Amino acid sequence: MIEWMSEKLTKAFDSLRTNPFSFKHLKFCHNLTDLSRLPSPKVVLASFPDLGCGYARELFVQWATNPKNTIILTSRTGPDTLARRLIDNPQIRTFKLLEKRRMKLEGSELDEHYRMKREEEQQQQRIKMEEVESSSDSENEDGLEAGKHDIIVLHEKAGNQSMFRSRKHHPMFPFHEEKIRGDDYGEYINLEDFDISSMKDDNKENLENLQIPYEDDDLMDIEEPPSKCVSQTVTVRVTAQVLFIDFEGRSDGESIRKIVEAMQLYFTVAIIDRFLQTQRNIPRNELQLVGVTAMFIASKYEEMYCPEIGDFAYITDKAYSKAEIRKMEVTMLNELGFNVSYPLPLHFLRRNSKAGSVDASQHTLAKYLMELCLPEYSMCHYKSSMIAASALCLSLKLLDGNNWSDTLTFYSRYTEQQLMPVMCKMAAVVVKSSSAKQQAVRQKYKASKLMKISEIPQLKSKLINSLAEKSASYA
Repeated sequence: MIEWMSEKLTKAFDSLRTNPFSFKHLKFCHNLTDLSRLPSPKVVLASFPDLGCGYARELFVQWATNPKNTIILTSRTGPDTLARRLIDNPQIRTFKLLEKRRMKLEGSELDEHYRMKREEEQQQQRIKMEEVESSSDSENEDGLEAGKHDIIVLHEKAGNQSMFRSRKHHPMFPFHEEKIRGDDYGEYINLEDFDISSMKDDNKENLENLQIPYEDDDLMDIEEPPSKCVSQTVTVRVTAQVLFIDFEGRSDGESIRKIVEAMQLYFTVAIIDRFLQTQRNIPRNELQLVGVTAMFIASKYEEMYCPEIGDFAYITDKAYSKAEIRKMEVTMLNELGFNVSYPLPLHFLRRNSKAGSVDASQHTLAKYLMELCLPEYSMCHYKSSMIAASALCLSLKLLDGNNWSDTLTFYSRYTEQQLMPVMCKMAAVVVKSSSAKQQAVRQKYKASKLMKISEIPQLKSKLINSLAEKSASYA
């Protein structure tokens, strides 16, 4: 991770051995209890992007049921993982999940655990004693006896006496050397030798005057309480917004372009509409030039990495040169007074969706309705705020049958009665979209990442047909 850091941080880490990861507003949480102590709103960076285990999986189960939360997946993980299921099926709302967690032992299970632990320790102790006895210098042979003072005496059996005595040496005072127990960090330390709870009061007073260079929070538990792994199948209802942004560790701006490309579409149409309102005598053979120039201006304004002007000339199949695009750009900016800032329907939709706590499917359907209305000439005279509010209101009615709430009325400044004419015209656009010549929007929203929202049966329901029939009365 140090590769992308500045040279100053690298030197501080190598020479001074200081921690370059001491962030001001970033806190490391080792358990869910530490996370719950932090104030909201908060952003959690999960250690396991596949949500396969650990606190990330538990936190997903807790936060997925809240529609105010947003879960952003930043990498396409391996198959058969939870994150991959959410990426491949973004429209999934309810599914079963195998949840594993560790629970502390209690009652009879805890007693059984300690009993088995004591038996294991006794078994290990017997093995160690046998190893010590086998490695001792003494030899346990027939004919050797231990005296009163542990003096080894050679017992001569009858019939085995000879003029030569055994030359084997036997210890007078046997000594068994205790083996030093050790672990991965060196000699094993008995914690009871350092226990201060049994110290006298005088020693405790002297101990209080010592300056300990660490806090209580820095102490680590030597032994964790006994626990067991419990598995259960839970039903998770996902109401939070789930997004997939494929960063893949790249810094070429591709992920940023994916975020702003939707904004560029609305901005391009807004520039074309405003320009054609002032210039009504544009020849028909220059309408494509106006459109590609508006896209060029929008990309300059919205995107951080603007495509080259040659790319826009290429998409017109060389019908217009780069010089013609530059000339039209100057003409359009002069007509607009270089005032290209314009409130877009997508801005108002995001505000209304947040205020109404709508889910991802309702928000996506509202976006689909707005994009269907972009090429409609009969819809261009409505305000962006009214189009966004009407699309969201119609989306709520189609999916869940919900009415326009008082909260949405307050934040959008429109009542359901005021939005009814626009909703009826939107319904008429939806009805005729299946047989329209322009199918780009419908094909776009057939993708799985957009929940295949253009194929839902609600768009062919009686409600949409009844609203479309009323559109003639609002003409």
